[in-house]
Amino acid sequence: MKLVNTQTVKKHTRIFHIGLPARDVLVVQSMFRAQPALAECYVFGDTVMGDFVDLLFVNADDPVAVGAWQTLSKERPEVVAIMVSDGERKSARHVWVQRPLDFRNFSLLLDAITSADISRSAASALPLSPDRIKVLVVDDSFPARQFMKLKLEQIARDNSMKIVVDFADSGERAVEIVKDADYDLVFLDVEMKGMDGYETCRQLKELRRMRVTMLSGRALAADFQAGRAAGCDNYIAKPPGDMDIRTVLMLTSFKKMIHNK
Repeated sequence: MKLVNTQTVKKHTRIFHIGLPARDVLVVQSMFRAQPALAECYVFGDTVMGDFVDLLFVNADDPVAVGAWQTLSKERPEVVAIMVSDGERKSARHVWVQRPLDFRNFSLLLDAITSADISRSAASALPLSPDRIKVLVVDDSFPARQFMKLKLEQIARDNSMKIVVDFADSGERAVEIVKDADYDLVFLDVEMKGMDGYETCRQLKELRRMRVTMLSGRALAADFQAGRAAGCDNYIAKPPGDMDIRTVLMLTSFKKMIHNK
């Protein structure tokens, strides 16, 4: 099973399943039909070759389904699994849901998973350090935040960098966070609901001296100019490549070393 990652160019969280019996699939589909607001954030369907995926419901009572998930998780570690079972939780490594599925718990579960990475982590309270880069990722798309989380951790690990990463799901939330905590680098989405990336950048720059890298699916000359006018240090087209992310991290690290000499 090979699933394509297009997370940084979409807003909806794509939900698939592996091995769920027909009755569970019908229950989930009925939940989406009963609550149109869910369709504004999530898309549910079967796994199809070539599709992207962000969340997976896995039938934990089916060894074949569990095996398929274990194989997929090695290729796509950013995909979040929700294990569905008739019995009690069998492992602390995954999110578990016990049948029968019900609408209220289903909605709360999806919201909890897709917003968990924007809660203030212990990293927020850490002071700036010469040998560590503090990063804030601002994007209203859960898939895009997951993509950046995995990419940043991987690139930092491959280049022996020390980083800590926090997340915000809106420009307004980013401003609140930066009022209370210092960051060396911000990766900032341009197209967001509410306050857009340009206004967010202007406000962040007024609050702190930090590098701001804007990320956008639009890469015309006018877009670059608008980013510069807002005060950003870099403007990168989505999806950002490994070299782009690595370059920004290296520039941030180099500036910290020069500043602390």
